Amino acid sequence: DDVNEFLTALAFNHKLHKNKKQYDALIIIISGHGNEGDVLVTSDGEYLPIDEIKSFFDCNRMGSLKDCPKIFIIDICRGSNVPQIASGTQTKGKQGKEQNNIHNDNGFLMIWSTTKGYQVGDLPLFSESMKNTI
Repeated sequence: DDVNEFLTALAFNHKLHKNKKQYDALIIIISGHGNEGDVLVTSDGEYLPIDEIKSFFDCNRMGSLKDCPKIFIIDICRGSNVPQIASGTQTKGKQGKEQNNIHNDNGFLMIWSTTKGYQVGDLPLFSESMKNTI
């Protein structure tokens, strides 16, 4: 409830529903605890799907941002496998056990312009908007 209340206040305070401040992009950074299924674990232990947060700003609910790139940077866990550091160095994990290997995707940020399984509807709009915004 707190996250939804925060998002509602954010949209109201920044007048996003009509984009009265003429924003040309939306950047959301989510940093916290997560779990399998791409969910944010809230402070009360409930799960909130990242897709639910994302849908708050989609074209159906926030038509004023339809032509703006919406960038989500999400820094949460997505499962229960514990990454371990590269061989040659060791560190202690949660249980005090030595760990010495790593998964290959550590350190990557992937930003996609469309949903998996779909074509890009308006070709270079995302990349052009990103270039102009940055």
